[in-house]
Amino acid sequence: MRQVDELFKASASNLSETMTSHSGNAGFKIPEYQRNYDWSKEKVKRLMEDCLNGFYYLSRSKEDTPFTFLGTIILVTEKSKESSFDGTSLAVVDGQQRLTTLVLICCALIEKIVEVSNDTHELSPKTKSWIDNEVEFHREVLFQCTTGQLQGRGQSFPFPRIVRDGDSRARSHHDSEYRSMISHILWEFAKFYREEIPKFEIPSRSDKAKHERISSNYNYIKEQLSLILYNGDEEAADLESEVFGAGSFKVRAVKEFFEKIGVFSEDSERDRALDEISKSDSVAGLIRLVLFSSYLTQAVVITRVETDDENAAFDIFDALNTTGEPLTALETFKPKVIQYENRASGYNGSVSQQDFERIDGCIDEVFVDPTKKQKETKEVLVSFALFLVGEKLPYDLSLQRNFLRARFDSIPDEESPRLRRRFVDSIADISEFRARYWHSKGIDSLNSFHGERNVDVIKLCCSFIADTGTSLAIPIIARYWTQYNRDGDEDQFVRALKAITAFLLLRRSVTGGTGGIDTELRNIMEKKPNFGGDPLCTGIKHDHKLWGVENLKKELRLSLGKTKLGIVDKESWVNKARYVPLANHSRAICRFLLFSAAHNSRESSSHSGLLTREEVRPSDELDFINYDIWRSEKYATVEHVAPDSDSGSGWDDGIYREPYLRHTIGNLVLLPQKENSSVGNASWPKKKLFYSALVAKTDPELNEALARARKEGFQFKKKTEDLLSNGSRLHMLDAVNKVDEWNEQFIEERNCNTLNRSWEVIGPWLGYDS
Repeated sequence: MRQVDELFKASASNLSETMTSHSGNAGFKIPEYQRNYDWSKEKVKRLMEDCLNGFYYLSRSKEDTPFTFLGTIILVTEKSKESSFDGTSLAVVDGQQRLTTLVLICCALIEKIVEVSNDTHELSPKTKSWIDNEVEFHREVLFQCTTGQLQGRGQSFPFPRIVRDGDSRARSHHDSEYRSMISHILWEFAKFYREEIPKFEIPSRSDKAKHERISSNYNYIKEQLSLILYNGDEEAADLESEVFGAGSFKVRAVKEFFEKIGVFSEDSERDRALDEISKSDSVAGLIRLVLFSSYLTQAVVITRVETDDENAAFDIFDALNTTGEPLTALETFKPKVIQYENRASGYNGSVSQQDFERIDGCIDEVFVDPTKKQKETKEVLVSFALFLVGEKLPYDLSLQRNFLRARFDSIPDEESPRLRRRFVDSIADISEFRARYWHSKGIDSLNSFHGERNVDVIKLCCSFIADTGTSLAIPIIARYWTQYNRDGDEDQFVRALKAITAFLLLRRSVTGGTGGIDTELRNIMEKKPNFGGDPLCTGIKHDHKLWGVENLKKELRLSLGKTKLGIVDKESWVNKARYVPLANHSRAICRFLLFSAAHNSRESSSHSGLLTREEVRPSDELDFINYDIWRSEKYATVEHVAPDSDSGSGWDDGIYREPYLRHTIGNLVLLPQKENSSVGNASWPKKKLFYSALVAKTDPELNEALARARKEGFQFKKKTEDLLSNGSRLHMLDAVNKVDEWNEQFIEERNCNTLNRSWEVIGPWLGYDS
């Protein structure tokens, strides 16, 4: 058993000590599972401000040096060294974003100092010699933070301090290869520095997104260093940092950062030199750059934790991480998969590698911001746990990491290769499903994956489920989607998707809120069904048989028929949903109910203002179960007809007698946007003038309706006027516009009528009679 003090070693080190540790031979390597460099400008700004503010306080300090602490980096001393690298390879478990940014700052400082190093020409010879020595010394210290040197055959060979997996550091140009963005930049920067090339440009690469991120950050760093240190222009700089003037060069804490001031043997000579630079505006910018370089390398402190045990490194990371984005559970799980594949036939080119690339591609396609990527990864794993074993997995990172490791290790040895790869493949499936069928960008592009016959209803149902936020429906639908990917039976997938849509709509329209729905959806994945057999989850061996869609519908109907809900047919549903103040609960539920009621319906000739499907032929004009309609601005907003509160505009008092009635589906319509209070609180006769403009069939009718509405003081919002002027009329309001009196009795009638028409469309999706 190892001793506790053998697990890891921790030390507080300045930047120079960190980058040149292990006798100057430290080489930092970003493991394959780590994300690419993706720090936003705001994070770069914050790190620079931390360092520059510590630097500024040198001029105010009367005691010890004000150090800047940048948290902890966690490193694993790699047991298998890079084949051609004689240095010490340190895998960065945590801290690569900070290390990369600090190295970019070092490069930017070198470049600026090289550019302005001739500013010393006005100084006296001895002072100039001193400052030139300072410049040369600090440039070299900065350079050592970016580039190391391997010795061999009487020569030294440069190597980038930071590389990624896949790069090769070596003692010859022939054996070295720098394919990653950061290693290639540092390699090219070393040539710029050693060969004294006039200007350094970030080398372009084929991956434009990676190039743009690192290039824009580097240019931002250069710009801010130039403005605040060289120009001393705090107001022009984006950073919230102060800068001290040349007069502060004589302050004790400041002058301690001059490394070569010892060239003066006499105190009087040193004081004269300090006086000279304190009064010289022409050299102040260069000296501030040099002093900040000294501060950055000597007084910016990092807690360096090193271990040779990768698992211990992850545990330490969980306990200590306080800065940057924490590694996701997938990122810490990936090394386990890599180790497994490398013991088999090799990770590179394996199915598992392809699946991890699919996972990264799906998440990167939807999200750019690291925080949102982190959240999406957690969501993927919550869905995956239900999909695989019906387990409720929290969002806690530690629990998610443990779940992945434990479940992966629990796969029986006799079936290990197939099932372990299937394990990773299923995570990729869930990632892809969420990217395509949960996020709006993916839903919009589903025409590329489905035929014309079904694609519209797929997009509509997925968008509705996403708009309700019912993410626990994902594992259920994904089970049928993965089967469709294997056998091509799109109809089965569509029928399952419509069944889940109907279940959510019918249940939420009775309960209003979401209480209990997650438990019922989770039970479908976790518990054995009433008809017998396995739960709907795949099982760790992927041996659970997929339910037939009719059995899925049966389970969902049984859930709705429970005593508390009591939905067994159309009548029982309508009698409950008619009393629910849906406007207070869910915009998506209200919209889908109104759309499904209006679908292939027209105004009843015998009941003014109500809808019927008798003798109505389906048409494009009446097609409201339609994704384009769902996503358009034409019917984007749910609005009350009778105002939310009694406005004193002649509305029937009975509407406000019961607190729920005005919020029920019978008092709601869909409009392009929320209109002005002059419309919302108007009396019914006046509001009808407004609606008459929205349903006008000809230009003369529209112009007349607009004129009458404006005469009553209505001002249409621009979006509404634009829709009308472009020939877009709101067909759904045809029936509403024919109502003579909008009162308590009519709202009750419209409630039942709307719900009955909606059931006729939605009920059969779940296997009920229409």
